[in-house]
Amino acid sequence: MEAVRMPGGKKVYSKRYPPAPETMEIIHTQQSAEERATTKKSFDEFLRRIETESTYVLIPERIDRGKHFVALAIELSQKYEIDIDIWQKSYFIEVNLHLFCSSYPSELTRYIAELFTLCDRFCSFIFPQEPSDFTLSLEFDTHKYYLSGKLINE
Repeated sequence: MEAVRMPGGKKVYSKRYPPAPETMEIIHTQQSAEERATTKKSFDEFLRRIETESTYVLIPERIDRGKHFVALAIELSQKYEIDIDIWQKSYFIEVNLHLFCSSYPSELTRYIAELFTLCDRFCSFIFPQEPSDFTLSLEFDTHKYYLSGKLINE
């Protein structure tokens, strides 16, 4: 089979979605000191309400999968020397992989794919205090979380 060189490649699809106007308005609006104080008071009340109205119920059938999730993340970290933090939170386990913008080998990709398969949510952050380019945060629910009697993490 003859190798074909494709310099630059060919774009197959591209689309950019503009941010919602209301989002841009919030981002570019300056708050007065009074508005910041009101916001802080509302936020503090919101946190107090969460603390007093939260209930957590262990999901026993997820214990073994949670252990596998943690073990797999540790194995990935040790094998590829990827910086990692694992936290037990109120109703979930959080695995933070501190990654760089790079090309990763297929075996590492399979580890991350399995972590994605196990996790319930994920997000990414840029933490200035971390030497990595970004942090991939994967969450695995260990408890059902109810707020004011309503199930939050279905």
